[in-house]
Amino acid sequence: MSLSIDSADHAAPVDFNWLLRANLQRVFNERDAGLRAAAIAELYVGDPIMYEPDAVIEGREAISAVAGKLLEQFGTDFRFTPEADGVGHHHVGALRWHAGNPSTPHMVTGTDVAEIVDGRIARLWVLLNPTRESEGPRLVKHGWEPVSGTSSPMAAPDRSTIVVRILEQQLRTFEEDDGSLSAFWEKVGK
Repeated sequence: MSLSIDSADHAAPVDFNWLLRANLQRVFNERDAGLRAAAIAELYVGDPIMYEPDAVIEGREAISAVAGKLLEQFGTDFRFTPEADGVGHHHVGALRWHAGNPSTPHMVTGTDVAEIVDGRIARLWVLLNPTRESEGPRLVKHGWEPVSGTSSPMAAPDRSTIVVRILEQQLRTFEEDDGSLSAFWEKVGK
């Protein structure tokens, strides 16, 4: 019996924690578009893709625009905060986080899952934790929609969180499968 080792396993080790925290801080918390673009150039491959529950965003400029719009929409005190160290192996990393303002620090919680190629983010899945719709505003394509009867997402009670479905389209078809992790990643990759 011989053991075969893929040459990719000999690549320089990735500091998943540093990379994913830098993405959160220097891209999604950065209000200066020039600094955000420089960070994306350093942290992402040339043609990255970001998957949100309701959209697929392609390219560095588009990812920067989405991050800038979120920050602009929620004001100067809105920020993303890591909840734990980023972890990963075999070119896939994950970082749990929450986002909000000082009065509502957990408006939304989620996990970023990234495919890493040559030490940079190639694909990023933004997985948002689902909650009951009655608890708060919900994510809609590239923005937020107020809860019925409120004038803005910020009007939701402090205990509010965001209503979303994780990879909704993929999971609808996934229900017919055996539920294995490999079947899930096959569906996501399509």
